[in-house]
Amino acid sequence: MAHRIVVGITQGDSNGVGYEVIIKALSDSRMLDMCVPVLYGNSRTLGLYRKMIPETDQISTNVINSAADARGKRLNIINCVSDQLPVEPGQPTEAGAKAAIQALDAAVKDLKEGLIDALVTAPINKHTVAALGFGFPGHTEYLMDRFDSTEGLMFMCTDTLKIGLVTNHEPLGNVVNLIDVMLLLMVIFMITAPMMSGGVDVSEVNPKTMESRLVKGLYFAGEILDVDAYTGGYNLQIAWSTGRAAGAAAGLAQE
Repeated sequence: MAHRIVVGITQGDSNGVGYEVIIKALSDSRMLDMCVPVLYGNSRTLGLYRKMIPETDQISTNVINSAADARGKRLNIINCVSDQLPVEPGQPTEAGAKAAIQALDAAVKDLKEGLIDALVTAPINKHTVAALGFGFPGHTEYLMDRFDSTEGLMFMCTDTLKIGLVTNHEPLGNVVNLIDVMLLLMVIFMITAPMMSGGVDVSEVNPKTMESRLVKGLYFAGEILDVDAYTGGYNLQIAWSTGRAAGAAAGLAQE
């Protein structure tokens, strides 16, 4: 049997749409054929919402203490949210926000320890979590902080379309002043680097300086270039060599 990935799912705000979306999604048996879901939340709260959605198919559940104990063909539940927190569907409350943060912290801990392979986050109420000192405008910035990363990408994709956001959680009026060529190139690289084959035509690049022949002051290096190694599209030596050449040329151009 093929290995099924273990997917952690955070409940989000206890009073939001998270549980409803999770229940309806997992009522499709195909989901359990694709992965082993682990819900970070509360089994009592799950039961309350299941009673509100009678038209969905019954889902087998399994309460576990650790994601390492997750079993296939059922929804595994880690009770990381207290039974004592009240549930008030549709109401923005401190309890709902506290539950969202507890679930997120527990799931990220397991993700960092390798107990789950991927993470799906149900919605949080950004105003109520902010009032509790959450300190991040959204999940993206929270995850960047927890994984000590300076770069993060909101990435939406299908089989035929991939969309990466250049700015995150910014008022629309600020966006025009934030976008520049280098930021666009960084996002393009983040989208394409893991599967890169093709890219900028090398005939459009000065091979000595890696400067674009079409746009003065624009330099290219690494995966964004249409250069494939014998072993495939990813090659560290090409990245190092072109990066050094581009950096040296760009530095001299500023003198």
